[in-house]
Amino acid sequence: MSPTPGQATLETDVARPGTRRAESSDPTPARSAAHRRSASKTFSEPTVGEKKLARGRLVFEDGQVVILTKSGFSIGRAADNDLTLDAGDLSSRHAQLSFDGGRWWISDQNSKNGVRVNGHVVKETPLVSADRVKLAGSVSFRFESNRSTRAGRRLLWLLFFVTAALAGSLLWLF
Repeated sequence: MSPTPGQATLETDVARPGTRRAESSDPTPARSAAHRRSASKTFSEPTVGEKKLARGRLVFEDGQVVILTKSGFSIGRAADNDLTLDAGDLSSRHAQLSFDGGRWWISDQNSKNGVRVNGHVVKETPLVSADRVKLAGSVSFRFESNRSTRAGRRLLWLLFFVTAALAGSLLWLF
């Protein structure tokens, strides 16, 4: 299957299930996969209406990174998905990643072999950074979102200032 423009494609290595090879039209095999990715396409900031999407990305075990460019990002074997994976145990349209304005969600699209998040079978669930997602038995990736990272940093700063204020108050009392 050849991807349409703007479509990412990964192929599962049948001899070693769970490993994937990135398809590339780059005739120079000496170039690194990271160089091919950075040279191949620049994504614009994804949006829902006028709101910017929190950047989400899927990090596969082999280091391949797929940036979520829109809400309603579909994953499956069929060529019309946003991410087409050639894995025999995936459904044609296996899962969908959507952004609701505050967080990313994953939904099972009535797949035959299911979706698991952190080892639990799910039909639909919100995702947070570092969640481990497994589609069927052969495709797994880690979800990452910069929104979770920023929220975590804000929480740490808030805790720092509250602790400092509390310590200052205690010093003032004694």
